[in-house]
Amino acid sequence: MPMGQLLQAIACYEEFSHSRDEYRHKLSLDGSFFQHSPEMNNLYGRYPDLVRKPNLYQVFTSEFSDFCVVSTSSAQIVLFDIEQVKGNESKKFIDATKQLLSSLEDELVVDPDVYVDWSRFDDELFEQICYDIIYHSSKFDRNTIRKMGKSRSRDGGRDIVVFTRPIAAEKPKKYIFQCKLSGRESSINTSNVGSVSDVIDQYGAEGYGLMCNCYIDSTLFDRLDGISSSRRVEVETWSGFEIERFLSRRPALKQRYEIT
Repeated sequence: MPMGQLLQAIACYEEFSHSRDEYRHKLSLDGSFFQHSPEMNNLYGRYPDLVRKPNLYQVFTSEFSDFCVVSTSSAQIVLFDIEQVKGNESKKFIDATKQLLSSLEDELVVDPDVYVDWSRFDDELFEQICYDIIYHSSKFDRNTIRKMGKSRSRDGGRDIVVFTRPIAAEKPKKYIFQCKLSGRESSINTSNVGSVSDVIDQYGAEGYGLMCNCYIDSTLFDRLDGISSSRRVEVETWSGFEIERFLSRRPALKQRYEIT
């Protein structure tokens, strides 16, 4: 419903309803939902046994007048305007829809089989696929993601830096990710990641993420759990299992990296 016309109708009711009865009948805003409209009067005329029970309601408008709510005794009716999106707004809408569908898919769809031949990947290509996984994750704000140079460059122990999406009553959190490529049947342990605590302190991170294509050793899990508890930082771990399952539900990424 065009909000301009609706708000004008409400304003007219406030202005004239107490002095001009025709406005009450025309706008049906006298406190009994549709009771005086021509359609309802015609209905009562055709079915005289129909009991007229007043349905009292209230009208609420939003702070920015972009929607309103009609609250009756049995329903909440939301009225809003529709505008055609243009240019970048269309892309933002499509991206948001993809994120929503991906989130639903993660919860509802059984993972299809996928096999990643990690022998085709070098350190740089693995960091790129980690970047894309974070980019397509609904938890992180893709506009803030940064890849810190090429693989094996002097990045100070941080391969990717990103902030979480802002949510109500909580500021975005800075995450630092490390990406480790190894043999498929090997595992990453504490000696492979260096001093995680020092990296967190140096860059003021509130979250730490580890992404690898193999197993994560139990000793490393224990260390990360301890860091999370003692320093009150969030920790995310992506072994080869989580990465492959994420990719299995992202056809675009599978096609980009030629994954079967």
